[in-house]
Amino acid sequence: MGIQYGNITLHGVHEKELINYLSEVGRDAYVSPTINEFTIVYDKAAGGPNREDVAKLVKLEPRARTIINQYRYGPYFALVCLAVHLSEKFSCSALAVDVYDGSIFWYHLCQNGEMLDEYTTCGDDDWQPGKVFDEFPLKCQIKGGEPRKLCTTFGRKTAIEQVEIILRKPDGNSDEIPNDLSRYSALLKVESYPSPVIRHEALARALGICPGWVLGLNYNALDTGELGEHWEDFRYYECDDIPSVEEVELMLKKTSI
Repeated sequence: MGIQYGNITLHGVHEKELINYLSEVGRDAYVSPTINEFTIVYDKAAGGPNREDVAKLVKLEPRARTIINQYRYGPYFALVCLAVHLSEKFSCSALAVDVYDGSIFWYHLCQNGEMLDEYTTCGDDDWQPGKVFDEFPLKCQIKGGEPRKLCTTFGRKTAIEQVEIILRKPDGNSDEIPNDLSRYSALLKVESYPSPVIRHEALARALGICPGWVLGLNYNALDTGELGEHWEDFRYYECDDIPSVEEVELMLKKTSI
């Protein structure tokens, strides 16, 4: 099984507000520092909620039972439930992202508690936003994704064309990503994306989200010390003034429950 992770990016909410609120309502989570107005939440339930997690989410969010009917009980349910709840609580935008089995990239965009957009690299002819399928299709198709909504929501209207390229680029065993261009230019140039993590990186860069804080990271990765591996991969492509792993670990905050 390939890499799996899920996290939620909030726009316009400060880390201290999130830490205080998530601690108050008993969420077991890590929170990133606020950078470029983006703050990342890594909630434990996003890895796949157990019965206790489901009960807590139902108690926290009045629409949780409806969301269960749409997404079942897996990671998508927890991510959507928390994204909807937090975006309404803080009157902000939220982007929930999930990478599954190293092959599927999915996101759910909401604002003020309402879904604006959804996207998957593993849909079929019957796929529709707000609903998961009972089993994986025999042939995955890229479905959903509205670049204008995504970019407008995060104040990145100049990136609409680039986001369209990123969302529509096929999966595949692409040639090595060229290193004679800037990392972002190289990600736009390749013919296909060899993994959903690469697609996620390209999208994060297009939206102004620091990739190092979202790629490959979830609660379990942070709780078991896997941050270093992912952060060093990110640092490889950036300039020398990027924080070290040790500095980043100090910048991350865990809720008090």
